[in-house]
Amino acid sequence: MASVCVMTVQGAAELERKLLTLERKIARKVVRQALRKGAKIVQGATKIGAPVKTGRMRKSIMIRKPRGRDRPGTYSLAVLFDTARYPGLIKYSRAGKRYFYPAAVEYGHGDVAGHPFVRPAFESREAEARSLILSDIAAGIERVAAEKA
Repeated sequence: MASVCVMTVQGAAELERKLLTLERKIARKVVRQALRKGAKIVQGATKIGAPVKTGRMRKSIMIRKPRGRDRPGTYSLAVLFDTARYPGLIKYSRAGKRYFYPAAVEYGHGDVAGHPFVRPAFESREAEARSLILSDIAAGIERVAAEKA
């Protein structure tokens, strides 16, 4: 989609310091698991809000690591549409132009008004997902510390 919903976790300096005390591989695992749980909240809300004509668009909503490399010290996951499994999401206009069907639904096209479902899902569940991520990271750090002791 043209615009991306980004969630940044701020004010977690204490958690970051504790994560840095862990082995890098273990810290990444703790963060990755927490991010996946938070992303599942947004994914569920997106699926609920997605309009259903054939059901393909709703089924294609998934969680993946975005393309490209993360900057050092960062990890990201994205709720996106699986065009590999569902190639029908790429459509062609009468003029032969290629377009992405979920974007056309979200933002509208031609004379058709948009039916936003991705951004509202993200905005409605962002706070819940953020708090779950923070609490899960804290629980993961405690779990790892207990295993080491």
